[in-house]
Amino acid sequence: MFLRCTTRKKNGKEHRYWSIVENKRGAGDKIVQRHVLYLGEINDRQEAAWQKSIEVFEQGQPLPRTVALFPAERALEAEEHIVRVKLSELQLRRPRQWGACWLACHLFEALGLDRFWAERLPPSRKGTRWDLVLQTLCAYRLIDPGSEWRLHREWFERSAMGDLLDAGFAELAEAHKLYECHDLLLAHKTALFDHLTQRWRDLFNAKFDVLLYDLTSTYFESAPPFPEGDKRKHGYSRDKRPDCVQVEQAFKHLKGDLGLRPIYHKDPERIEAHIFIAFLAYCLHVTLGRRLRDLAPGLTPRAVLEKLGAMQMIDVHLPTTDGREVILTRYTQPEPDQRLLLEKLKLKLPEQPPPKITAAQVKGN
Repeated sequence: MFLRCTTRKKNGKEHRYWSIVENKRGAGDKIVQRHVLYLGEINDRQEAAWQKSIEVFEQGQPLPRTVALFPAERALEAEEHIVRVKLSELQLRRPRQWGACWLACHLFEALGLDRFWAERLPPSRKGTRWDLVLQTLCAYRLIDPGSEWRLHREWFERSAMGDLLDAGFAELAEAHKLYECHDLLLAHKTALFDHLTQRWRDLFNAKFDVLLYDLTSTYFESAPPFPEGDKRKHGYSRDKRPDCVQVEQAFKHLKGDLGLRPIYHKDPERIEAHIFIAFLAYCLHVTLGRRLRDLAPGLTPRAVLEKLGAMQMIDVHLPTTDGREVILTRYTQPEPDQRLLLEKLKLKLPEQPPPKITAAQVKGN
C-alpha cells in the first residue's frame, strides 16, 4: 500500500487530495491499483504520519496462524473422548454484518453509556434488558438508520448485534419492546447530558458550558391538528414536503448520516424519544469523528463504518459421525486495508467466540 496524491485547482488555488491505494495483480500478470481509503485534503504532517503507519504496518504484518480443534500433541486417553467430524459436509450459515456493529458497541462502551443505562433501565419483571434494547436501537440508528419496524423485520437478523450483546431476537428486536423502550428514556435526559459532558472532558479534554441539540426541518408522517404547544407544525420545508408537519429547529448530522426523517410515531413523547435516540447515535458519531481527527485525519465516520461493515460473522457447522454438530461462530479476518484502519485507530478485535457442540439428534423409529 502507498499514498497517492491528486492535485486539483479550485478558484485559482491548488488543492491536494490523498488516498491510500494498493497494487493488485490481475489476469496476465497485469498490475492494477485498488483504492483502499480516501483521506481527502491533509497537511504535510498528517501525510507523514499516514506514510509511517503504512510502512510499519507492512513490515509488521502478522503471519496467519492455524489453530487445530484437537491439537495433535494432546494425548487422547479413550475413544469416547474423540469427536470425528465430516469435513465433506461442512456448511457456512447465517452471514451477517459484524464489523460496524462491533465498532458501534465499542463506542457505546467508550462513552460509558452501557453502565449509565444499566443503572437507570433495570430489567423488567419478565427479564427484558431495556439497556440492551436501547443499545441495539442506537447501533441501528448509527449504522443503517430506518424505522423501528424495519429493525424488527429485516435489520436485526442481518446484523451480529445478538452475538455481540449475547441475546437473541426475542430479547432485543421484538416490535413492542422496541417501541416500549422509547417510553423509558426521557426522564434521564438531564442526567445523560451531565454524563456526556464529563465523559467528553475525560476522553478529549473538551471544553464547553452548554450541551444542546436541535432538530430543524425534521418531518413527521401524522395528521394535524395538534394541541397547543405541540412541537409539530407546518412550515417551510427544504425537503419539499410542505404536506408534512415538522419539528421547529434542527441539526444537519441527525438528518444526514443518521437519517432522522421521516418519523412515523404519533405520540409526542415517543416522537421526542425517537429524536433522543438519534441524538445518542450522533454522540457515537461525534466520538468516532473526534478520534479520527487525532489518529486518522482525513477519514470520515461514515467511511470507517462502511469499511469495517464489510467484516462479516458466519456460523461454521461441522457434522459429527455420532449425530452431533460442532458450531464455530466466527467473524471474518480483516483485509489489509481494514487491519491498517484498526491499527491507526488503536482498536483491538476481540477473541473469536468459543466453539459449541450440539446434543446428539434422536432418530425416530
